[in-house]
Amino acid sequence: LRPDSYQYFGKIAEQEVGEGRVAQGLVGGVVAFSGGSKKELWLSSGAVASKDDPSVLEIYPPFRFQLGETPGSSTPKSTIVESESDADFRAANARTVEAQQAPKNEYEQVYLENYGSGSLRVSVITKGDPVIVGDMFVHQKV
Repeated sequence: LRPDSYQYFGKIAEQEVGEGRVAQGLVGGVVAFSGGSKKELWLSSGAVASKDDPSVLEIYPPFRFQLGETPGSSTPKSTIVESESDADFRAANARTVEAQQAPKNEYEQVYLENYGSGSLRVSVITKGDPVIVGDMFVHQKV
C-alpha cells in the first residue's frame, strides 16, 4: 500500500503551501486507505538556490507536515507538525541526537531536462540529515 510521491515547485507549490516553498505530496496507497482517494499528506519547507552554486537547493524552515487534499482543493490543510528548525523537526520524528545536530539539508541538481511532460530531474542530498545524505532522487514531470 505504498503511496505515490509527488514534488511540487513553482506556481503549484505557491498555491498549495505558500510563496518560496516546495512540497512533497503522498497520495494513494495507505493514505487513500485511511483518508480517501482525494487525501494527500504534505511535507513542505522553504527552498532557495544557493548563492555559491545555483545547482544547489538549500532547504529551510518552517517545516510543515500536513494532511489535506490533492492540489486545487479549497479545503484547508490540517497541520500535524510545524517546526522552526531542522533539529526540532527531526526531534518530532523521534530522530537521534546526531540527526538533530546535523546541518540543514541541501540538494544538488545533477541533471535537469526542461522539455515539458516526461522531463527528468535528478538530485542528490549533499548535506544535512545523516540518514539521507548521498541519496539520489529521480523525478519525472507530469
